Amino acid sequence: MGLHSIGDGTIGDWIMAGYPHLQLEHTTTITTLVELQLMAVDLTADYTLAGAINASDTQYWNYDGVSSYYGFDPVGDDISPFTGSLNGGSYAISNLYINNTANYVGLIGYFNNGSGPIQDIGLTDVNITTTGFYVGGLLGYLGAGTVSGSYTTGSVTAARGIGGLVGLNDGTISDSYSACTVESTNGGGPGGSSTGGLVGRDINAAASITNSYATGNVTGNSNRVGGLVGHVYSATISNSYATGTVTGVYHIGGLIGSVTTNATITKCYATGDVTGSQSNVGGLAGYIYSSVAISNSYATGNVTAGTGNVGGLVGWNDSSDIEYSYSTGYVTTTSGLIGGFVGDDNSGTYTANFWNTETSGMTNGVEGGNLAGVTAKTTSE
Repeated sequence: MGLHSIGDGTIGDWIMAGYPHLQLEHTTTITTLVELQLMAVDLTADYTLAGAINASDTQYWNYDGVSSYYGFDPVGDDISPFTGSLNGGSYAISNLYINNTANYVGLIGYFNNGSGPIQDIGLTDVNITTTGFYVGGLLGYLGAGTVSGSYTTGSVTAARGIGGLVGLNDGTISDSYSACTVESTNGGGPGGSSTGGLVGRDINAAASITNSYATGNVTGNSNRVGGLVGHVYSATISNSYATGTVTGVYHIGGLIGSVTTNATITKCYATGDVTGSQSNVGGLAGYIYSSVAISNSYATGNVTAGTGNVGGLVGWNDSSDIEYSYSTGYVTTTSGLIGGFVGDDNSGTYTANFWNTETSGMTNGVEGGNLAGVTAKTTSE
C-alpha cells in the first residue's frame, strides 16, 4: 500500500493516520495510535511502546473511495523494510484493523536486519484480511532478526503464506504464541497455502522456533497447512506445540503441514484434530521428506484423510528419521494407505516409537504393517 503522505517526504510534510498529521509528530516513544503509524517515518529507529494502545479507530482509516477502509498501513515493505527495533514493554495493541490487497502485511510488514529485536509486545483482537501473501498478525516477513516474548489474538485471512504471528520466517522466534484463527483463501501459488497457527513458512536453515505455541484453528484451501507452521524447510523447531484443529487438502499436520530437507523437530506436540480432503495427513506432520529428524514428540488428535497416506503421527515419511515419539489419535481414511503411527513409508528410519492400538483403532503401525522401531501399545501399557 505505502504510507499515505503529502509532500516531498521531509519532516514538515503531512502523513495520513486517520487524518493528516505532520511528520514532525514522529517520536520513538510510542503512546498513541497516531505515533504507532508514524513509525513509518523512520524505518531505522529503535521504538518503545510506553503504554497500551486501542487501535479500534483503524477500522475507519484510509477510505478506499468506494465502500470500505484499508485500515492501518503496515510499517515497512519489501521495497523499504523496517530495520530498527520495537520493544513493547509488555504492553498490548488492541483491535488493529487491516483490509487491503497487499503482500507482506502485519503491524510490521517487512522486518530485516534489525538493529535490535521485536520483543515483549502483544496484539489482541487483530482483524487482518488481504488478498496478498506473507501475512501475520505481528509481522508479514521476519528476515535476519528476532521476535521474542510476543503474542497475537484475533483473526488473520489471506491468500497464502499466513501465520497468526508471522507470515514468512527466516529469523528466530522464541517464547511467543498466537491464539489467532488463520485461514488461507487462495493456496494455488508457489508453496501452496503454507498456512500455520503461528507461522506460515519457515524456509531457512538459520530459522528457528523455540518455546512457542499456537492455539487457534487453522484452515487452508490447498496444501501445507499446520497447527503451528504450514511449511518448514531446513529450519529447527523445538519445545513448541499446537492445540487447534487443522483443515486442508493435502500435506496437512497437527503441528506442521510439510517438513523438508534437513529440518529438525524436537520436543514438540500437537493435540488438535486434523482433516485433509486428500492425502498426506498426520497428527503431527502431514509429509516429511529428505533427512528430516523428528524426536521426542507426540500427537494425540484424531486424523482423517480422504485418499490415504494418513498416520497418527506422520502421513508420509520419505527418507527421514523418527525417534522416541508416539501417537494416540484415532486414524481413518476412505481409501489408500493408513497406519496408527505412519501412513506411508519410503526408506524412513525409526527408533523407540509407539502408537496406541486402542485409541487409534489401528493394529498396524506403518503402511499396512509394522516396522522395527515402532511398537504397538495399549492404553494400560
